[in-house]
Amino acid sequence: MRIEYSPEFDRRLESFYQYIRDELNSPDTAVRNVNRILDQCSLLAIMPKMGIGIYTEEGRDTGMRMLIMANHVAIYRITEEYIDVVTLLDARTKEFGEVMEEIRQKVSRNKM
Repeated sequence: MRIEYSPEFDRRLESFYQYIRDELNSPDTAVRNVNRILDQCSLLAIMPKMGIGIYTEEGRDTGMRMLIMANHVAIYRITEEYIDVVTLLDARTKEFGEVMEEIRQKVSRNKM
């Protein structure tokens, strides 16, 4: 199965890279982190369900999954033709919780 990365995923990956390279002054670490993320995401092509399903508080499947990679989380969905990697988040941030809640709320509103 092929993997498609959204423009948002690409922007966030580039942002993580630039932060580590420029702000932390560690270009080698930046390259290693980006390669690690891409390598782990590439495994979805052969094991699409290796990530964890995201469910609402009521137990409804959101259709979204998350692949946890140390401090980063790739949010994706499985379609019939490809794996759609929607975004990349830093699990240590407030934004991670906000995005997870947004996914859950969207499904809860649409399924009522």
